[in-house]
Amino acid sequence: MYHGITYADEAYSDQTSGKMTVRLWRAVMKEGVIDFISPEECIHRPVREMYIKPFGKELNNFASIELEVI
Repeated sequence: MYHGITYADEAYSDQTSGKMTVRLWRAVMKEGVIDFISPEECIHRPVREMYIKPFGKELNNFASIELEVI
């Protein structure tokens, strides 16, 4: 079952580093309740290579919310 996506900036292992990966798991319902496992416990399937986009005022791709207030 689909659990979620891990993006390159959320990587937590060599398997997820520098990639977009989809997390899969085997869901089990007990007494009508499904308990999700942690992302680290999932099966990881790489979707594609991915770099971490840098953000910052010096790169001109980031603005403070205070500047947006009218």
